Amino acid sequence: PQLLALLVKEGADKQNTAVTEAVKVELATTAAVLLEAKFPYTPPNTFGLLSLPAFVEEMEADESKISAGNTMLAPIAEAKSDKVETVDEEEEKPSAIAIAREMEEESCKVLCSWLGVDTRRMVAAQALAVMYRTIANGSGVDNVVNGAISLTTPLDEMTKALSETKLTALPHFDFINALLESIRDICLYKKKLAASALEGAFKAMSTVMPRLEVALASFPKTHPAERRSAKGACSSIRHTLVEAFLSWLHHPDAANLLTFQVVFLHNGLMSTPFFFTITTIGEAQGDLEYLIITVCQAINQLDRYSKSTTNRIISGLTRVAAACHEDIQPLANELVLPLLPAMLDGSQWGKFLRLRTEAVATVLVGCAESEDFRMENHPWISDFISFLLDPVVSSENVHSFMILCGLIRAERKLLLHVASYCMANPQTVTQTLHEPLARWPLYEEDVELVIVTLELLEALLSVNTLRLSVDVDVIYATILQLSDNAASEGLDAISIVCKQVMTALESQQ
Repeated sequence: PQLLALLVKEGADKQNTAVTEAVKVELATTAAVLLEAKFPYTPPNTFGLLSLPAFVEEMEADESKISAGNTMLAPIAEAKSDKVETVDEEEEKPSAIAIAREMEEESCKVLCSWLGVDTRRMVAAQALAVMYRTIANGSGVDNVVNGAISLTTPLDEMTKALSETKLTALPHFDFINALLESIRDICLYKKKLAASALEGAFKAMSTVMPRLEVALASFPKTHPAERRSAKGACSSIRHTLVEAFLSWLHHPDAANLLTFQVVFLHNGLMSTPFFFTITTIGEAQGDLEYLIITVCQAINQLDRYSKSTTNRIISGLTRVAAACHEDIQPLANELVLPLLPAMLDGSQWGKFLRLRTEAVATVLVGCAESEDFRMENHPWISDFISFLLDPVVSSENVHSFMILCGLIRAERKLLLHVASYCMANPQTVTQTLHEPLARWPLYEEDVELVIVTLELLEALLSVNTLRLSVDVDVIYATILQLSDNAASEGLDAISIVCKQVMTALESQQ
């Protein structure tokens, strides 16, 4: 409270020159760091709010990373000791609690006022999310109803600053990004917020992309270094804006505001398709056809983009398909067919190949959920199944088998289709699923492949028609020998899965 009182005393006076600006900024930073230590909080991964199939694990790195939050505070939060003492508020005197709460709210007012001061607004934008959490921890629902500063004012003031800031110099871009980070963190905290504050935040966020485009055009090509810096800042802002909007979308009090989502999408597209990640708002009731067509247009011109941008488009497709479920099926061919040639001819490998594999698989899961979708009418499905069972790039065997396991576990329709494919191509079971289990000795890098092969074999042999078409006794004997060998070498993970598969085969006799 004493430090906050000092912040209030010195920070409220914008004319006093006895204390330098640098000292005032450092004072606010110190107060925010101490409050962060008192009320530690690790925000969830924003993109983790979106549901994805279990087999998806290769999302574009920039989008899948856990949000670091305000850079000013992150290192301190990571370094704090497990031994930080917490105060038992029940033991504090009521007067001390009241004084502390008053100082917190007064400090919040000071920081809000700093948003209009060029030399202080950056630290204010970063510290307000921490101040908000501090006040929210000690505030009840009544505070929102009564219009107290505790929960509404910080968001309102940052929204106002976001709308009014002119993007005429590089520091302005950093300020916009800091505001969006704090808006994101406030929404992620999921404390009750007034609907008017959330609506205002949305309206401010929806203006950011058009303003970035105009601002970028104001940096002349005759100053390439400055223009490159502005482009980099735009990229950071776009990414933070995606996170902020997703956080806003998933805030409990935004449930009645989802009609804004398509408006945001239309205004959110810039020259780069980074914003296709936003189309995952198809989880809500929205213009799904527009969302899917937008991605189709990008998929059909991937050769125009850099590898990193292409990966972002593919990641966006995966999220769109996961969010749209069966609604993806009318345009499945348009989404998948442009991706398959590079997968089947071996020209893609590593992360680039895995991203495409997961995207096609997620589209296929959505298609399978639709009763109207007939797999036999789409030859690309058999091509994709063949690719998963025998990848052109052998190093992708484990990933491909994991995808296939995920597919057949997700929808029985897919399990039956894969089983039918195996019956039509009997060498698949022999060469791909049986013979690898007969190899010994195993090397460390083989363990994961053997385990996923066993899991895949167990699932497929649960289909009567396929089981009757193969020699189950021979397969059983191979797995029994593998189990004994694995147990003798201490490979418990393999031995356990072997026993699980043998038990399943015995029960199906």
